[in-house]
Amino acid sequence: FVETMELFEKAKLMIENIANSCSEREKAAVGIEKMRFDYGYLVMSFLFHLVKLRKAHQNNDKAAMNDEFQKTEYYRGILEPMTRPIEDEKYECTPWLNDAFNATWVASRYLEYIKKIKEILF
Repeated sequence: FVETMELFEKAKLMIENIANSCSEREKAAVGIEKMRFDYGYLVMSFLFHLVKLRKAHQNNDKAAMNDEFQKTEYYRGILEPMTRPIEDEKYECTPWLNDAFNATWVASRYLEYIKKIKEILF
């Protein structure tokens, strides 16, 4: 997971450099791919910090719990209103695809879990 996130960070910089250096005509095509990449990057970032939150919780490390809780909530706040990357993936048997947060498949469990975290932290 750590190596995956490192590769995502490198890819993000590469895509941003390309997006900043291409012509106006090319920007439309790059923009679509960037939007899809950003979606995957944000989902992976949310899940990465959720794993780190669970680890901090298991270790009873309240400082790390607070830090990771803030990060998961940050990414959740970005993912919840995001619908564009998953619009083409919606069909009747996938009701969880109403936004990018729910498309993580962990949304309901996360909401239950952070209630426990909030009780410990606040």
